[in-house]
Amino acid sequence: SESALVPSNSDSGGTTTTLPNTILSPAQSRLFKFRKLIDDPVLDLEALRKLAWSGVPNGVRPVTWMLLLGYLPANSDRRQAVLERKRNEYLGCIPTYYEVPDHERTEDE
Repeated sequence: SESALVPSNSDSGGTTTTLPNTILSPAQSRLFKFRKLIDDPVLDLEALRKLAWSGVPNGVRPVTWMLLLGYLPANSDRRQAVLERKRNEYLGCIPTYYEVPDHERTEDE
């Protein structure tokens, strides 16, 4: 019997679920194609660009754009570590730019 592989969300570890005899709607099929590409060990960016050309499903839009813009690496094994590092860098910058001591504030602040 035929089965349809439905990858889980990439945030849950990249596992793949098999649903027996499942017929996917066009929207589900498109989402499946995105998730399959995104969950590959080494992402084919050109294939992702081509697939995204006609729109990106809501469920994978954030990660797709982070990959297309080079914010996340194509290597899926490195994505979580890179994301954590970038988040920590951001959190380290907040005090530098947004926490102004009271004595340095203007009257308008």
